Amino acid sequence: MAADPILVARRLQDAKAHIWVEVDAAGGYQQFRLDPADAADFLADPRSWTAKQWGITTAQLDEWEANDRMPRCGAATKSGKRCGNRLTSEIDPRRYVELDGEYCHVHSEATR
Repeated sequence: MAADPILVARRLQDAKAHIWVEVDAAGGYQQFRLDPADAADFLADPRSWTAKQWGITTAQLDEWEANDRMPRCGAATKSGKRCGNRLTSEIDPRRYVELDGEYCHVHSEATR
């Protein structure tokens, strides 16, 4: 019979042990501490739990991955399409959400 993972997490906490979850991040991985109170949420939907740790939505996490972890310029080109120039190199999801849609060097100069 398999042990209840939530019970195991609580016993580890009682023993002063910590559980760390390693998730994708810019340049490698980021670790977040898993509180036993959040164990059920993590086990039910690890992706949603991960997005919550970054302070973003699951959709924003998906967008970060779809854009190669690099925020893009949000200005419209003459043809009406999004510019899409990269604003920085690979960054973490929280920072991606903050920067995505800002203007690149070309378009920020045009607005001055």
